[in-house]
Amino acid sequence: MTFSVVIPMYNASQTVLRTIASCWDQSYPVKEVILVDDASTDDSVAKVTAAYGEKIKLISFTANRGPSAARNAGWAIAAGDFVAFLDADDTWHTDRIAIMKHFLEKDPAIDFIWNRYTHKPYVYTPINFGDEVLKKTSLLALCITNPIAPSATVIRRTVQAPFDEQMRYSEDYEWVLRVNAVCNMYEVHILLTYRSRPMMAPGGQSQQLWKMRRGEIKSYASLGKRNPFLYLLFPLLLLWSIFKHFRMLTRRKQFKKPE
Repeated sequence: MTFSVVIPMYNASQTVLRTIASCWDQSYPVKEVILVDDASTDDSVAKVTAAYGEKIKLISFTANRGPSAARNAGWAIAAGDFVAFLDADDTWHTDRIAIMKHFLEKDPAIDFIWNRYTHKPYVYTPINFGDEVLKKTSLLALCITNPIAPSATVIRRTVQAPFDEQMRYSEDYEWVLRVNAVCNMYEVHILLTYRSRPMMAPGGQSQQLWKMRRGEIKSYASLGKRNPFLYLLFPLLLLWSIFKHFRMLTRRKQFKKPE
């Protein structure tokens, strides 16, 4: 069983080398690391080339096309049995791929597997686990909340479910909802992904709160067109999304930069 890692990158010179290192440091080796540069304007590409050279498969966009296009481009040339996405400012636990492989081999019907993430700094600790940490992910639960980060996902390479390149906000949520409808999706309830900044941190896409919320509502509407049950629930999901928007507005103050 082999794994390709796809890293979309835009102006990540301060973090990308650490991100790539966490791929090559896996206790079960990955087959390849594919880096897709989304027309960065900093020295990200130069740093990666100097550090890794031909060890990295590099795709460079001439114009910024967004994370969906970057992930799709890497996915399209991946050679592994499974594709693991990793944002250019996140890292993995050293045993992440080995743990995912363990569960994928135990149940060959699994097409999509994901793990929990944390915003705490990564410090290696041995992980002991049993089969009870594997849980099926329901579509209804995902509609209520999205606990899945792209950097915590692994999908079978042959699944035909590309990211929507027309979406710039909440594109990962729309993808997860759509994939859940066609795949056997399971969670490994272990913290294996480390995100470098909180969701509401300055500079993150999530600061564009209303655009993110509109993307979420669009995802609900798109899903409702394919699922009669969720079509009936759409008014409730719309109200739930608006409620979450105002709740996040009240939390935003704590992430503002000091004067």
